[in-house]
Amino acid sequence: MRPSPIPIDDETELRETQLVMDPLSDELLDLWNSTAANNSQVYHELWKPVPSNNVTSWDVYKVFVLLTFVHSSLQFVCRTMFLV
Repeated sequence: MRPSPIPIDDETELRETQLVMDPLSDELLDLWNSTAANNSQVYHELWKPVPSNNVTSWDVYKVFVLLTFVHSSLQFVCRTMFLV
């Protein structure tokens, strides 16, 4: 293996690097869980997956699906009419 043509900076003093050095630390677990929760929230807002933990009954499911399709249809109409 050949050395890199450009010297690599030592990044072991960075907070992010020190955070992941101990994979069992509470700080890393907190970061992991908060990142996962944030990513999950963004994914659900963008894609509206079914099934979802937000849907807890058939009545909620009917409203969820109706709002999802109405919202998607309105976005499509707005994009095609106004070329947004």
